Amino acid sequence: MPNADLYTSARLNPLSLKYYGLCLQSGNYTVKLHFSEIVFTPVPTYGSLGRRVFDVSIQVIWIFWTYNLDE
Repeated sequence: MPNADLYTSARLNPLSLKYYGLCLQSGNYTVKLHFSEIVFTPVPTYGSLGRRVFDVSIQVIWIFWTYNLDE
């Protein structure tokens, strides 16, 4: 897999992670989200319940809300 090192660490924040693409030209862009499970095991535990749910918005448009990686 190309760039496999990208999938071995994560940026964590209990409240929010925001990324900004400043100075982009006007136009349409394709956004690809990649996921890698590096924290929790495949067997659900009490500590992992509800921890893999998140929201994604792009320019104030909700793309996913309460997205669950288990589903």
